[in-house]
Amino acid sequence: MKKAKYEELRSKDKIDFQLRSTFAGVKTIFDQLDPEVRYNSLISVINKELQNYEAELKYDEKGNLQPFKKDGSKLLGSNHTPITLQSLIDTSLANNKILAVSTPTDQAEKPGTQKVVPGKTTEVSGTNQSVASYARQQREAYAKNSKPAQAN
Repeated sequence: MKKAKYEELRSKDKIDFQLRSTFAGVKTIFDQLDPEVRYNSLISVINKELQNYEAELKYDEKGNLQPFKKDGSKLLGSNHTPITLQSLIDTSLANNKILAVSTPTDQAEKPGTQKVVPGKTTEVSGTNQSVASYARQQREAYAKNSKPAQAN
């Protein structure tokens, strides 16, 4: 009896650890929250989705955490392909509008950078100035040394 309870608790801990590591790489609107609150919010969304599918998370024969129907069969999507843990998480968070949307940033807004427009030259400053000066000196020296000898 105690061994079965221990194995159940150990399995739940392994699932919890796997979910935490999976959620670590996901950018969400909850990223500014306390990590424990963030995790609880995300797991609530996933558990709700699992309830809708009448499914649960279990380890498959290869040791991968996957969603399974309560009867033990694989959880299948609308196109009859197996739903993986990652696809379940992605679709659940997207459907509930929890995924963070990244916006493109303009290079010119960052301090110390310059926006380069095709066909336009930009001023060179700092370290790049010394590199540009050195390159110019090298070109001038090469041009001076490679002139053909003048005929007398």
